Amino acid sequence: EALMLCMLALVDPGDEVLLPTPRFMSYDSAVEMCGGVVVPVPTDEADDFASVPEAFEQRITDRTKVLVLVTPNNPTGAVTPPEMVRRIADIAIKHDLIVISDEIYEKLIYEGNEHL
Repeated sequence: EALMLCMLALVDPGDEVLLPTPRFMSYDSAVEMCGGVVVPVPTDEADDFASVPEAFEQRITDRTKVLVLVTPNNPTGAVTPPEMVRRIADIAIKHDLIVISDEIYEKLIYEGNEHL
């Protein structure tokens, strides 16, 4: 419900929303119900499925409004390392993007990963 309320408050028709993939699909429904455009940002097994800052920046256009960061991620369990989260934040600031940071799984961290 909170995610849907965020999208209703922030996303106008035609706005692009950057979403890491794979992801829990309710993000897509929330964006599309607001008339927004889902822009998938792939993650890769080689990066332990963490969100890579450059992958976000490569997909930013003049219609991009929101960047969604999900760490730890559902379904992969990937935790984006703190230094990468900081770089993603710098990109969001540089491009004047709104960041929705979904941290619902912050307590489910394994193998020495660090949540920021």
